[in-house]
Amino acid sequence: MVHEHVRDIYTRAARTAFLDREAVRGAGDAELERLVGGQRLDSLPAAADSVLRLVGGAKGPWFLGERLVLADADPGGLKEAALGCGTQETGAQLHDTAGMLVLTCHDGTRYEVVDGCDLSMADPPVWILDGTGNVQKSCGSLTEWFSYAADRVVNLSKDVARRARQGRPTPPWARYFTISTSTRPGRAGDRPESDTESRS
Repeated sequence: MVHEHVRDIYTRAARTAFLDREAVRGAGDAELERLVGGQRLDSLPAAADSVLRLVGGAKGPWFLGERLVLADADPGGLKEAALGCGTQETGAQLHDTAGMLVLTCHDGTRYEVVDGCDLSMADPPVWILDGTGNVQKSCGSLTEWFSYAADRVVNLSKDVARRARQGRPTPPWARYFTISTSTRPGRAGDRPESDTESRS
């Protein structure tokens, strides 16, 4: 059920955004095993496994501005950097930082993680851990987190299409989309969401 939900989120975004199929590659079994071993985990939540099998090899426009585990970052190194934020301040909300799954890093100061005590859940919550050790909930589930990322992909595509229609230079991420000046994904007035916006 979770796998199908994640796949549907990806498929809808890819179709709406005119995503170039060559821009994205999923992680394979060996890469996922490297993640589990590198972060010293027993296993991955089903939703995390599904997301990474879609975008974990080469992420293209997904999670733009962030380093995604496997695609952009060594799993063990990412985990060690997140642990360096400190754990005493996070005890009230993250119960098992040593066992947490670290998903993304932004600017080396903000990490999106799954609490180690939640890894047995199919679709656990995602938390933001910052460089001072402060914690806030990012999303209520991994599928919600991935859906938010999908919305950002669509908005990036809209921005590329709008710039192309206006004869303006397109941004570097335009290479991830198969968009011409006649392509109109979504509404022309929409703006891409900030890649640094926190979710609460």
